[in-house]
Amino acid sequence: MEIEKNLKGLEADIFISQYAGHATEFARENRDNYSTIVAVGGDGTVNEIASSLINCDCSLAIIPTGSGNGLAKALKIPKSVEKAINLIKKAKSEKIDCIKINDNYSFNVAGTGFDAVVAHKFADSKKRGFFSYLKIIFKEFLKNRKFEINYSINNKEYTSNCFLFTIANTSQFGNNAYICPPAIPNDGLLNLTILKPFGLWKIPILVFRLFTVRMHKSSSFSQIPLREFKILNNKEMLFHCDGEPKKFNGNIDIEIIEKAVKVIVP
Repeated sequence: MEIEKNLKGLEADIFISQYAGHATEFARENRDNYSTIVAVGGDGTVNEIASSLINCDCSLAIIPTGSGNGLAKALKIPKSVEKAINLIKKAKSEKIDCIKINDNYSFNVAGTGFDAVVAHKFADSKKRGFFSYLKIIFKEFLKNRKFEINYSINNKEYTSNCFLFTIANTSQFGNNAYICPPAIPNDGLLNLTILKPFGLWKIPILVFRLFTVRMHKSSSFSQIPLREFKILNNKEMLFHCDGEPKKFNGNIDIEIIEKAVKVIVP
């Protein structure tokens, strides 16, 4: 096992999760027993562990082995297992914010709209990986291109017709797809990011902007830095937190928790 080969110099126990939520349980039960708990996986695994480390002394470390690795990329944690483990050995950490969404948490990017539909479809797919993700995107784009979202900021209500309604703590979904380039994970703010519906002719332009850190310069893009807001909802709403599918019924309260989790960083 590649990880075990690089553990020289570290005292470590290896735990393999068996089902969804198992890593959350482990982290919650053991956060007082370890100085650092390491998430080996993608954003979903990171989310499970980090959700149990909010406002405690135990640090989160990441060895990114998932499909997108959005948080790891945003924090410049290397994809190489050896290099990621070397970071853990150095034990340099900083605190990052997290987004609380009712009783759920997001450390990277959450939202509703098209990306939530894709997250649900991807979770049900038997095939993993970037190309499977792309296939679902193209298929669902033909059916889901406009979503009406009602929300409240400072008790003032708004309605947006949008393609994406994203709450960003960091700048990218993963795979270097930068949905909100201005987002900073430790500035005490979440970023409500709205991408308006667009015509087919605009796809190449937006894809180019997405992967060249220029999405925020598009006329279809808007970004609002906030500490909290509410989505007004009276039906079942598809959602995702760090790519993991969620469903909400009723209003959704969203707020930032400042400096919530200690993370090992370069």
